[in-house]
Amino acid sequence: GALFKFVHKHSCTTSCPMALDMSSEELRAHLFRSLQERGVLDSLKSHLRNRLATELQKSLGSGSSAPPTPVTSSMTLQVANNIVAEHLKKAGYEYSLSVFLPEAGVDSGRLFSPGELLQFMKIAPPSPLHDSLLEGEKQHGFLVAMVMALAAHGSPASVESAAVQTEGDGSGPARPSVGKLQQNRVC
Repeated sequence: GALFKFVHKHSCTTSCPMALDMSSEELRAHLFRSLQERGVLDSLKSHLRNRLATELQKSLGSGSSAPPTPVTSSMTLQVANNIVAEHLKKAGYEYSLSVFLPEAGVDSGRLFSPGELLQFMKIAPPSPLHDSLLEGEKQHGFLVAMVMALAAHGSPASVESAAVQTEGDGSGPARPSVGKLQQNRVC
């Protein structure tokens, strides 16, 4: 009622003259599409979900309405949020991205570059990990490249193990037996 009259009177007569010929249902659908296309609708939904969660926490007596203080630095949190945002974008999760960006306070127009992420994580250019992450980022995105690099780092092919047997009576430092080391060596 009142909202329709206000919107119809103030915005539609000047910005879209064709709105004068629209029914209230058509105007509502047009307004909905416009808000959705500009990202305003997703931002409003995110804000409402946040407020609802805060109000529920208050009513359930959880005490403080402020979110828990993160144990990580704000820069670390920004980097992590950027990596997640880039992943959601790369994977095509547009709805999740539209909810995540305002909640995390991330500007979609200013995500960190892969080089900035690597610099923050102190991974220098001459290292194989640096090259692997940059190459993987191009194909899969930074988060997936990181997971792949970590999985490859911990794979059995890159880890050597050897059985060591010691000699002695237990009163002094253990000494490995060279003969036992050679017998038990895993190649």
